[in-house]
Amino acid sequence: MAQDNGSHGDSARKVPTPERPGVPRWVKVFGLIALAIAIILAVLMLLGVEHGPGLHSRAGFATGSTPATLALASPAPALPAPVAGTAL
Repeated sequence: MAQDNGSHGDSARKVPTPERPGVPRWVKVFGLIALAIAIILAVLMLLGVEHGPGLHSRAGFATGSTPATLALASPAPALPAPVAGTAL
């Protein structure tokens, strides 16, 4: 039996393939937002704009000792010992 190699000429009908759906709109929107943020950050870095946590602190805490870091650095208060005969 002869092999069918698909050489039936142009008279053979091709089965139409279903079209793939396009990229969803939300993917395009998030992609554009991510691209815009990346471009803005690249421009800011190239211009040498200062950034970091020191820009958001008050003048008294410009050395990096913000109240949050001071609170984390201090030891936690000790919990009182449970009283005998009481259930939690």
